[in-house]
Parts: sequence; C-alpha cells; structure tokens
Amino acid sequence: MSLSTHRSVSSRRLLLALLGLAATLLLGATAAGAQEAQTAAWTQQKFTFVVLGFQTRYTCYGLQAYIKRILVELGARKEDLNVHEVACTRNHPASVAASFWMLEPVPGARANAVPAHWESAQLRFGGGTGPDLGGCELAHQAVRQLLPYFTTRAAHFDPDCIENRPAGTPYVLKLEVLKADSSAERVANTDTAR
Repeated sequence: MSLSTHRSVSSRRLLLALLGLAATLLLGATAAGAQEAQTAAWTQQKFTFVVLGFQTRYTCYGLQAYIKRILVELGARKEDLNVHEVACTRNHPASVAASFWMLEPVPGARANAVPAHWESAQLRFGGGTGPDLGGCELAHQAVRQLLPYFTTRAAHFDPDCIENRPAGTPYVLKLEVLKADSSAERVANTDTAR
C-alpha cells in the first residue's frame, strides 16, 4: 500500500470517527434537552364533563373515578383535586364537574414559579384494568375535552382507539406531560395548606 493510499484510508477513518463522535454528542444533547429544566406555575382549571355516549350508559360514580384517574395522570395536583357528580338522574346523561390545579410553563423566574420537567405518561384504556368504563367512545371524548386543560406534547393513541372494537381490547394514549419536580410538590403542598 502506498503512502498516499494509507493517508487517504487514515483520513477517512478519522473523518468517520469524528462524524460518529459528533452524532453521539448530538444525540446526548437531545436526550439532555428532553430532561431540561422547565419553569412552571400552578394554574386553576374548572370544567364540566357530560358523557355523550351512544353505545353504553355510564354511572356518575364510575365516571367520577374515571375522570379523576385521567386528571391525575395528566398532572393535576392530587391534594386539591375535586371531581363531583352533576345532575345524576335517570333522565340525564352521566356528568361530573372538576376543579384542579395544573402546571403551565412560564418564562423566567416568577414569584409563584416552580421547577418542572417533561415526563412520559401512558393512559391505559380497555383491557379491563382500573376503573375503565369499557369504551373507546368515552376515551376519545375524555381525551378530546381534557387535554386542552393541560400542558402536553406528542399525544397519540397506540394502537389507535377505534370505536366499536371488541370489548377488552387494550389501547394506550402515549404523551408527555409537564410535572412538578418532587421538591416543588412539597413546597406547593405547604403553600396551599396555609
């Protein structure tokens, strides 16, 4: 092998090694960015949820447990979460009202700002686990109406929740939610207790 061929092969190896190192650093920086600190503030939200299901009737008690579970998974603060039945009679569809606090990103340092981070979450529907009310129809309605109250990103069903699917078929809503760091949770709990 000639000296010029040897230099060319060495140069290629060096270039490939540098490209590999750059890709590794870039991927590491991206992963670190996903865990990057976020400043957020607790914001109160209120809503009323009425089941508009056509395939199944739901009880208010079951709906209350269902909505409460979803709100906690999406990042509602448990300590002051209030979900209660509304107009629960034989002649009205099941409905609940909720009041809760959720995190909203804020720029810079504000007096009520808390440290937060993005966290992967999975809401499981179907398959007979938890207080599932057995329906893709209800899951779609709940997700469509509740997600706008929260700071989330990259939300999608996996597999997609398709109405009229056989009972017991599990499906998952995968998303990222803004959650308070554990130290911020302790501070928020002592502040609201005062």
